[in-house]
Amino acid sequence: FRAIAYVNKDLSLRSRNGKELKYSFPELGELKQLTHDVVLDGEIVIVKGGKADFQALLERGKAVSPAEIEFHTRRSPAVYIVFDLLEKDGVPLLNSPLIERKRILKGSVKEGQHVLLSDFVEGKGEAYYKIALEKGLEGVMAKKKDSLYEPGVRSGNWLKIKKLRSCDCVIFGYTKGTGSRAETF
Repeated sequence: FRAIAYVNKDLSLRSRNGKELKYSFPELGELKQLTHDVVLDGEIVIVKGGKADFQALLERGKAVSPAEIEFHTRRSPAVYIVFDLLEKDGVPLLNSPLIERKRILKGSVKEGQHVLLSDFVEGKGEAYYKIALEKGLEGVMAKKKDSLYEPGVRSGNWLKIKKLRSCDCVIFGYTKGTGSRAETF
């Protein structure tokens, strides 16, 4: 789940549609010990067997009772992978280049048991992409080093590059429609 983390006196983890996620993922409260006065962009994932397990994440997201949440937290702990820094000490960084935001991020957030920093690979994107696919990952994000953070905007500065699955199919038969589909097949 993509989530914006607001870490100051309190912690808030917000989904894209504004839903508070900190209650569903209490282990991510660790953020308060690893950083302060920041707004972070990242993803909540559950890793099983070295890969992100989206089904386990969906189950975690559905848990509502404290007992259910505690059970899932022990069984499938979440990790918040931080990939961008939007604000530090009350200063917005949206208009700073990505490479500068990454530098500030590295000095502002420590890694922990449930918090990881997403590093970047420079100049070897194709090889990195191939390794990601070999490991069963969906793909990679390619970002221009000088790109600004543009909330809600899709641009050529950030590209999601993933393996597309396709198949060639042939329709070899059909039946005439009936009822309201009498004119079609």
